[in-house]
Amino acid sequence: MHVKGSANRHFLSVALPLIVASLISPLPGIVDTAILGHLGAVGYLSAVAAGSAIIGLIIWSFSFLRMGATATTARALGNGDIPTCQLLLAQSLVLALMLGTLIILARDLLLSAAFILIEPPAANLALSEAYVTIRIYGAPAVLGTFCLTGWLIGMQKARAALLLLLLVNALNVALDFIFILGLGLNSTGAAMASLIAEGFGFFLGLFIVLRLTRGFPSSATVAHSQFLKQLGRLKAYGALVTVNRHLLVRTACLIFIFTFFTAQGARQG
Repeated sequence: MHVKGSANRHFLSVALPLIVASLISPLPGIVDTAILGHLGAVGYLSAVAAGSAIIGLIIWSFSFLRMGATATTARALGNGDIPTCQLLLAQSLVLALMLGTLIILARDLLLSAAFILIEPPAANLALSEAYVTIRIYGAPAVLGTFCLTGWLIGMQKARAALLLLLLVNALNVALDFIFILGLGLNSTGAAMASLIAEGFGFFLGLFIVLRLTRGFPSSATVAHSQFLKQLGRLKAYGALVTVNRHLLVRTACLIFIFTFFTAQGARQG
């Protein structure tokens, strides 16, 4: 009974922070809606709704990076292989930053296709384009944060992942009030608040992870030269993509469905 109770407590210590993190994730969007909805101009709210749907379609389709990082890291941790845990984090971050950079480079093509799908009202098109053009530059930071939070969860540091998300959301909400209400930047202010919060989240996540890895014993770390050699192996990235490909299809389908209904609402103004 004692063993069972300990297992339940350990399970809850990991699961509860994840539940709370899932509950607070929509908070910035709710605040955006509440603030913009009180400005008296429906166009700003419609622009952010359409822009957020486009960003979700493009960037959140890669949220499989978080789930993939969690699964592979947890497996390595279960085997007691801390060096592999460290290597998986580095490889995931390299992959995320490469994908994020590609999103920025291909932004014109991606945004053109997304606006055809979403098709916001013509009166709000310029506002939606301005919103998305700002948010798209946060792609590397968002994808990198996916990997960092996924790795923390896989390392059974769910509280650290929750702290990261809490601070990012708190900053986003605070900046919403400053940029939208204080500076009168409206939907552009909402985009700027999200972009700054995303960048802050990535660097804060790196700081948390570095603090954690410093606590590893020297016997559990990889030699610098060997680490760089393994990091440059292309086959390792192929394995990451293979692990994540089913998650990519699943996530893309979910995002497409959510985006479809948002698009229908945006077309109604």
